[in-house]
Amino acid sequence: MPDSDHTLFPSRRYTVAELRSLLRQPSRLGDVFPGQFRLSLEADLEVLEIASHARIDCVMPSFLLSAVYYLNSLHPDSEVAGFLDPTEPAENYPQKYECFRSYCLQYREELIELLASRHVQTNALHRCAVLVPALCLTNRMFSGRPCTLIDLGTSAGLHLLCDLYSYSYPELGGRVLCGRFESEVDLEIEFSWKGRKPNNPGAFFQAPEIAERIGVDLAPIDLGRPEQRKWLEAFSPIEDGVLEAFQALQERSPFRLVTGDILEVLEPLANAVPSDSLLVILHSFMTVQFSSEARNAFNSILAAIGAARDLAVISLENELASTTPVELWLRVYRDGSNTDQRLARCQYPLDVGEWLEWLGPID
Repeated sequence: MPDSDHTLFPSRRYTVAELRSLLRQPSRLGDVFPGQFRLSLEADLEVLEIASHARIDCVMPSFLLSAVYYLNSLHPDSEVAGFLDPTEPAENYPQKYECFRSYCLQYREELIELLASRHVQTNALHRCAVLVPALCLTNRMFSGRPCTLIDLGTSAGLHLLCDLYSYSYPELGGRVLCGRFESEVDLEIEFSWKGRKPNNPGAFFQAPEIAERIGVDLAPIDLGRPEQRKWLEAFSPIEDGVLEAFQALQERSPFRLVTGDILEVLEPLANAVPSDSLLVILHSFMTVQFSSEARNAFNSILAAIGAARDLAVISLENELASTTPVELWLRVYRDGSNTDQRLARCQYPLDVGEWLEWLGPID
């Protein structure tokens, strides 16, 4: 369990007033809290006091919701399990909220412990449909040079195998494969591909040969441990069978998970990568949770690594609680200099995203 006041993240906690302010801005909450439910929570000082134990970096109040989902997987209550069923008639929300409130108060101490000590663990498989075009671009930029892939904030490591999945982009002719002829994990998410279209999707989606895959996280998720898997699924509901298929694929394409502070372990990991291997660093929705000091330190580490070797950094980030499109960027350090390139914009949140607008090279 990560230290709640870790240097990567701000140690300050939410205040009840800040949480109430968030709840008055439904555009920043997406569809997580329907109107009547949101209004009930805003007026409930007892439940908001529980929620206020979360650090300011945790996206609230959805973090509270995920913690409740997790607890309900340990202490099942059928009414709580369905309290945000989108098909539920609006007139039933007062009764549903009372059920939710009672559950929060009943498990108050356990909720506070979770909110105060744990971190968000989102390992959304569908993000790979946005990340993999950037990975394939690095392959073209460096003429097919084998690479070492390091995924920061890796959680269970689902992004580490992004080149081995198949994807569906209807505007590009449907299904595309980046590495294997067939994949154990088939992404059936239909991203609408806007913007520039590759002339030859087959050549465009050629992923590099990955010599080693490494994931770094303060508390990596071990899918073999039921309680850790439940914590992941509380944040990122995944279709039945996908994690099992991923684990089967992992057995044939193993990767290494490193537990530690990115600011402490990244540079030593990079220094250990063979010089003839292109280093590719990947991160998504990670720096948005950093303190400003941690973000500056992270950029300094990347610059130090890039001064010593070729490096490609793929990032998919946005501002905390922002509803603006998410941007995909590629930073390349090569021959002592670096360049930044905005590759794409995509709809947020990604789990209901409908489009990806490609802005980068197509050949």
